Amino acid sequence: MDTLKILLTSDIHLGIERLNPLISREERFNTFKNIASLAAEHDIFLMAGDILHAGLIEKTYFDDINNELTDIIEKGTEIYFTPGTGEMEQQGSFPGGISGLKTTCTFSGDKNPAMIKSEKGDIFIYGTPADITRKEKNGFHLGLFYADFSPQSTENNEAVFIGKKEIKQMNLDFFALGRNHGFRLFRFSERILGAYPGSPEPCSLDECGERFVISIEIEDNKISSFKRIPVNTVTVFSHEIDCAPVSSEKELIMLIKDAGKRDTMNRIELCGPRNFIIGKSLSEELTGYYRGLKIIDKTDVPQKIFLEEHSSVSGFKGIFFRNFSESIRLNPHYNPDYMLIKELLSDSDSKTGGILFCDS
Repeated sequence: MDTLKILLTSDIHLGIERLNPLISREERFNTFKNIASLAAEHDIFLMAGDILHAGLIEKTYFDDINNELTDIIEKGTEIYFTPGTGEMEQQGSFPGGISGLKTTCTFSGDKNPAMIKSEKGDIFIYGTPADITRKEKNGFHLGLFYADFSPQSTENNEAVFIGKKEIKQMNLDFFALGRNHGFRLFRFSERILGAYPGSPEPCSLDECGERFVISIEIEDNKISSFKRIPVNTVTVFSHEIDCAPVSSEKELIMLIKDAGKRDTMNRIELCGPRNFIIGKSLSEELTGYYRGLKIIDKTDVPQKIFLEEHSSVSGFKGIFFRNFSESIRLNPHYNPDYMLIKELLSDSDSKTGGILFCDS
C-alpha cells in the first residue's frame, strides 16, 4: 500500500484549567488547535484518552472542540478515539457526552466495535484491549489504548493493563497509548512496539520542556518513519542548583530569582551538600515571583542543620523535632539513631516528591 501517515496524541485534558489554572483555557485550546492542524495533514488521527476533563466542559467549549474535529474530518482525515478516565470519571457529564464527539469511531461501550478497518487502506484499529486478538494476518494492526503498558511484566495491578501476556495474545504491530504524561517509546526485536506521546501541554510543574505529538508513517505494513513533533504553547523550564557553594538562604533566593524570566514557569531541583537553613524567607520572597515555581529539595544537610530546620516548622512535626533537639541538649550521652530518623523522614518526603515550595 502507499505510505500512510498517522498522528497520535493523548492527555491534553481540555477543561482541567478550571481545577488547575496553571495553563489558561486559551493556551491549552491553542495547543489543541496546533494538533488539529497537524492532524489535517495526516491520513489518520488517533486520540488515546484524556482529551477532555469530564464535568469541566461547558457547551460553548465543547462546540469549539467539535468544530476543530469536524474540520479535520472534512479535510479527509479519519479520527479514532479511545476515552480515558478524564472522560469517564464520575465528576459530571459534558454536553453531548462521549457519543457527541465528532470522530470516525469512538471506542466506548457495547454499541461500538472492538476493531475497525480504516478506509485509507489495510489499517486495522483496535480500541478495546480486553480479550482481543489479531483478526487477520495481513495489513497493519494497531491498538489505541488508554492503559498501563509494561512489556516485561506479568503482574496485573491496574484496571486496564497490557503486559507480556496480553501483548503476545493480541499480536498487534503497534500500541498507540494514552495515560502516561511523559513520552515513552517501547522497542522489541529492533522494531518499535508502542509509544506514549505524553501530555502535549503541561498539566503540572513537573512536565518540563517541549511537549509532543507522534507522527508515524506506515509503508508495506511496517513503520517507516517515527518522529515527535513539539506542539506546546507553554513550557515549564527545568533547572538544577548545586547548594555546595551557596552560603545562605538569601544567596539561594537570589540564584532562584536569576534562574529564569519573570513570566515563565520553572521547576528547580536543589542538590549537593547544604550547610544553611531554609526558612520562611524563601516562600515569602518567591511567592508570586514567577508565573509558576516548584522547588524540590534533594540536598544533603548535616545533623545540626537538619534538626534546626525541622524544629522551626509548625504542627506535630515541629513539636517532635523541638522535643527531640531538647532531649539531645539535656542529655549529652543520649545517642539517637539520627540517620534512621533522617531516612524515615526522607522516605515520607519522597512520597510528595521532596517538594520544598510550590507556587502555581
